[in-house]
Amino acid sequence: MLSDRVPDSHTHAHAQPSSDSPADPFARLRRTEVVIRSPELSPNQDIDPSDAVSVGEAVQDLLVQQQDNDGPPILSKKRAEFERAWATIEKIKEEGGVITGTVVEVVKGGLILDIGLCGFLPASEIEIRRTNSLEEYVGRQLTAKILELDHYPNAVALSRKAWLKENPNEQRRPIVAFIFAHWPNQIVGGRVTKLIPSGAFVSLGMGVEGWVHLSELAARHVEDPKQILHVRDDVFLKILDMDPDKGRISLSLKQANDAALVQEFDPTLYGMAAEFDEQGNYKYPEGFDAVTEEWIEGHEKQHEKWEKEYTDAYTRWEAHKAQVERAAIDHADFPPKAKRAGKKAHRAPTRQLRARRSRPGGSGQGQGQGRART
Repeated sequence: MLSDRVPDSHTHAHAQPSSDSPADPFARLRRTEVVIRSPELSPNQDIDPSDAVSVGEAVQDLLVQQQDNDGPPILSKKRAEFERAWATIEKIKEEGGVITGTVVEVVKGGLILDIGLCGFLPASEIEIRRTNSLEEYVGRQLTAKILELDHYPNAVALSRKAWLKENPNEQRRPIVAFIFAHWPNQIVGGRVTKLIPSGAFVSLGMGVEGWVHLSELAARHVEDPKQILHVRDDVFLKILDMDPDKGRISLSLKQANDAALVQEFDPTLYGMAAEFDEQGNYKYPEGFDAVTEEWIEGHEKQHEKWEKEYTDAYTRWEAHKAQVERAAIDHADFPPKAKRAGKKAHRAPTRQLRARRSRPGGSGQGQGQGRART
C-alpha cells in the first residue's frame, strides 16, 4: 500500500509479499518501505506521481533492484505493467493476432498505437491503398493484425491492411461512410496520389479515394494530367457523382475552379452539416434561439461545436478561393493552341486520328475510361 507521503520526485510504497511463490522471497520486505521513482511509474515521463497512483492504492510492481547498504529496494510499476501487457499480446498473437488500439502519435514512417504497450503501424500497412495524411488517424481506434513480436527491443509490428484483406466488408466501410456524409456538388479537399494518362486519383482521407477524369482537370484542353497536377498536390474538387455499389467517387477540378462557386460563402458546401424541414426551411441547431438569434444558456458545448464547424468551413472556403484565383491566372497565361502557334489550327486527318486511338496508350476515350476503373 502507498504511504501517506507522495513527493514529486518519487513515490514510497510498502512492499506486499508475493503469494505466488511458496518460498515467499519477499517476506522480509513485508513491512519495508520501498521506492518507486517517477520514471518507473508510467511510460509518460512528464506525469505527476499523484496522477499515476493514489495514496492507499495497492499496486503490482517489478523488483528492479534489491535492498542493499546503499538504500531500499527499487520497484517499477511501468515495467510490471509492460510485462503483463506483453504476455497478453503474445496470447492474442497465438489466437489469431487481431487487436484494437488507439492511435496516439504520428512518427516517421507510420503510427504508434496504444495496445497496452506501443505498437508500430507502418504507413504502407494502414489501408489497402497507401494513405498520405497520417495526422487524421490520431485519436481513432484501429483494428490490426500482429505481424511480428520481438520482446528484447520491445517491438510490435502491426498491419491493418492484412486485417482489411481478410474482412472485405470493412474495406467498404470508409467509402460508404464518406458517401453518406457528402452529396453531389459539394466541395471537398484531397491530395493527388497517382497520375495516369486518362486522369488522376485523389485521396480524400481515411482510405477513401476519388477519381478525376482528364476532361475534368481544366477548362482548356489538357493532353496530359501532369500539365495541371503533380503527385502530392493538395486540391479542392467538386463532387460529380458517388456510387456506393461500385465504391466510386467522381470528382471535377475544372468545375471546382468555377469563379461563381466562391462568390458567396456557403458553409454547407464545405462540410458543415445542415438540416431542413419538410417545407425546406433551415432547422437551427439545438440550443439556438432563432427569434433572439442568441445561444441559450446551458448549450455551451453545442455552441462551441457549431462555431468550430463554421470556422473550419470558412477556412476551406478561403483556401478554395485562392485556388480558383490561381487557376484563373493560369488560364489567362495559357492561350489557345492555335493562337500560340500563330496560325490556324488544323484538324488531324481521320486516318491518323484512328491510328492514334488504336495504339496502346493512345488518347481515345475508351482506353482512358478503362484505366479509370478502381
